[in-house]
Amino acid sequence: FEFSDRILCFSNSSEEIIRKAYPFIEDKCKVIPPIVDYIQPVAMTKSHVEAFHIGVLGTIYFPKGSKIIKSLVEIIEQRRLRNIKIIIIGQMVDEKITSPHLIITGKYHRADLVNLVKKYQIDMILVPSICPETFSYATEEVLQMNLPVAVFDIGAPPERVKNYSKGLIIEKVDPEVVLEKMLNWFKMQP
Repeated sequence: FEFSDRILCFSNSSEEIIRKAYPFIEDKCKVIPPIVDYIQPVAMTKSHVEAFHIGVLGTIYFPKGSKIIKSLVEIIEQRRLRNIKIIIIGQMVDEKITSPHLIITGKYHRADLVNLVKKYQIDMILVPSICPETFSYATEEVLQMNLPVAVFDIGAPPERVKNYSKGLIIEKVDPEVVLEKMLNWFKMQP
């Protein structure tokens, strides 16, 4: 870093992290987010007024929020919220959950993402990462699809969402709060 002319970062959050670790880099950082241009907007209509479908994208393990998902499913079951489903478009690596409220599609190709979102009638995507991400392709994919998205106020995702009209930044990493905020958002939709 000392001998480099420029250091490229994917987000302001990643720049902050690198500056904390290497304070001597001065003004060498430049933020250039990756380009996500392979996703098309999704025209969704709410065809299931009584149901709320929460989508989660990617391979989910502890840093990506697997414990949050597990707790959400448990809360949904305990409260007997039959109209809520969580659909992981991808896979769950470190948690084995069996529930009528959880669908795991398995690995997918990026080209299939829009069709999977339509197939499962996703109302909102949750990015449950509990560790700071340098960029978050999942968040950017949701923005490109023009879908509602909820993120924790950690790392790069809230940067991407703060000026997005369909974005929800959740201040507290707590499954109860996640469910409450997302349900309140869903109830306010036309």
